[in-house]
Amino acid sequence: VFTPTEAAVVAAVYALLISVFVYRELSLRQLYSVFLNAARTTGVIMFLVAASLVSAWLITVAELPDKLVDLLSPFIGQPTLLMLLITVLVFLIGGPMDMAPTILILTPVLLPVIKEAGIDPIYFGVIFVINNAIGLITPPVGTVLNVVCGVSKISMGALMKGTMPFLIAEVLASNIGGAATLVGDPPNIIIASRADLSFNDFLINMAPWVVVLILVFLGMCRFLFRSGFDYDAERVESVLALDEREAIKDKALLVKSLLVLTAVVTAFVLHPVLHYEPSIVALLGAGVLMLITDVEPSDAL
Repeated sequence: VFTPTEAAVVAAVYALLISVFVYRELSLRQLYSVFLNAARTTGVIMFLVAASLVSAWLITVAELPDKLVDLLSPFIGQPTLLMLLITVLVFLIGGPMDMAPTILILTPVLLPVIKEAGIDPIYFGVIFVINNAIGLITPPVGTVLNVVCGVSKISMGALMKGTMPFLIAEVLASNIGGAATLVGDPPNIIIASRADLSFNDFLINMAPWVVVLILVFLGMCRFLFRSGFDYDAERVESVLALDEREAIKDKALLVKSLLVLTAVVTAFVLHPVLHYEPSIVALLGAGVLMLITDVEPSDAL
């Protein structure tokens, strides 16, 4: 019924109507400041996207994609070296360009080369998306970094200096979830739709790589934050003294949430039978959860 983008718009409008007319937590006078803040944040992102589109236009006019195919053609007989070159290439291009134009320009160019080399398109898609995701947190464009700087009112240098160790770990951790399932990341949906893959196909093919990512992530965390892994008797005692039952404030809400989550995951798994798009299933799950709970929309958002 909806594309992922349309589903996001419907969800935003639905949340706005509920907040204004049902729960009455957002007055009409407050709408101006809400829209103004949203426009400012969106403006920063759109300027970055516009700049990346200019780069995309220059790349297309210069016929760089055709030259890229000619450059990579000699390595078709060496799949490992070919994937290494593509990984470096996408990482370099993903820095100055946004993810969307990078995917739209390079995917049609690189996919025939990948198929000719006998490389699994799913494997290529995962590596391609991960490298593009790293580009989102890499200057000079770094869309995610610029959004954080705009919201927190700090410079890019201060942000990078203070978050570099955590950033490396976050890259690995975020991509574990993003690469694991069809709905883990929007580009995954694009890959699945082009390759005609179901939720189950994506999960089965990605499970081994997710295990590898988890092991690499744990190793990196152990190296980067090794001082935090030192044994401390006081901290151990404080953790053991915690009562996990006190953390659950509303057991009924927990049960309802788990039931809805189970239904959503089941609908994802039965996608080949039900033929419902994952975005629709996720949106319906969120709507049902909002209806059967007493959580205020402002608290959920």
